[in-house]
Amino acid sequence: MLNRIVLVADHPDLVTATETARMLGMTERSLQRLAREGKGPRRQRIGSRAYYYKPDIESWLRKKFS
Repeated sequence: MLNRIVLVADHPDLVTATETARMLGMTERSLQRLAREGKGPRRQRIGSRAYYYKPDIESWLRKKFS
């Protein structure tokens, strides 16, 4: 558990699934569905939690709307 806390604190571009869903204006469930379908921003699982990098979210948005 300590490693997870240090990891998040050391990487300001790393955000939780909850924060990512909020940034994208969708529910966490919708974000999970996109991840299952391979259609959402790239995610990294650490333990049982999913994390996203802000640059990956921005890149995914650019591709989606270009």
